[in-house]
Amino acid sequence: HLFEPQRVVNWAMIERKGPTYGEFAWVENPRPEAAIYYHLKDEVDKVRVVITDLEGNEVSAINGDKAGGLHKTTWNLRVRAQGGAGARGGGGQRGGFGGGNPVGTYKVMLEVNDEVVMTHTLRVVLDPILNPDKP
Repeated sequence: HLFEPQRVVNWAMIERKGPTYGEFAWVENPRPEAAIYYHLKDEVDKVRVVITDLEGNEVSAINGDKAGGLHKTTWNLRVRAQGGAGARGGGGQRGGFGGGNPVGTYKVMLEVNDEVVMTHTLRVVLDPILNPDKP
């Protein structure tokens, strides 16, 4: 079972202090990542969490934990470069990332033993400080 992911804010990596926020409001930026939860009834041979754009192009893939139970993995909001390979996450590898601004709508698919068993939509929004008119 793939749980429906919550909307993700792509936080701007800027220092936020000064007269607007005050000395006491200074904190580290949240990590730019999407939490993805899934549950497996029993142990399986292979698990992947695949992120695609709405056209079906794979932008990231994460090798997941194969044991039965509840699992959490994260997508670091990095989009794979054209022709790049690899992913980051629970058991994944690094490689071929493009970057850019991942704001938009994506599909999150849970693949178990090379079969897509569930799909949800994930929305990534821009940091509200950069675009205060949109929630």
